Amino acid sequence: MKSFMTNQIIADSIFTHRPGECAELDPFIIIEDRSDNSGFVSEIRIHPNPASDVIYLQLPDWVETVEIHSLDGRLWKQLLTPDGGNYSMSISDIPSGIYTIRTQGAKRMLTQQISITR
Repeated sequence: MKSFMTNQIIADSIFTHRPGECAELDPFIIIEDRSDNSGFVSEIRIHPNPASDVIYLQLPDWVETVEIHSLDGRLWKQLLTPDGGNYSMSISDIPSGIYTIRTQGAKRMLTQQISITR
């Protein structure tokens, strides 16, 4: 049985990223957002990573849209998520490569890289 490590990212600003980690990505992403200084922590969970057919998202209620972009900026997928919650997103029509997943709400946006493999 393969074990998965989690990687927790504390956001000090509106944008969250891990520069220089394009080659080796974690299979399970947890983004912990503290950008509003309220002390409230909202987690975004995205798995698996790398992915091949479907990704699963657990989103806080502030997330309104999820977008997948290629590194050249092209929008490949968009999912409307008006109340957060649990979602799945088919990625079977997206070519293999490194992409960014952008989660957006009215006052914040977080991005994370994901690898799509076939």
